[in-house]
Amino acid sequence: MTALPILIVSAALLMGGAVLAHLTGAAPILSFVSADRARFLAAAPQRIIAQVDLFSIMPMPLFILLFD
Repeated sequence: MTALPILIVSAALLMGGAVLAHLTGAAPILSFVSADRARFLAAAPQRIIAQVDLFSIMPMPLFILLFD
């Protein structure tokens, strides 16, 4: 039952000119909200920040800025 609203919103956004990458990111969020499990989305920022704290990922933006 949760797939129908997601398909309708995705089709409307695609017809409106949204980028497919944005729809790929929005689909999991829409599925969590439509399945009444939005409380699990609160852990997402914590996990993202914890993964960015890796030493091997931190210098990448600096190299991009350095050679830009």
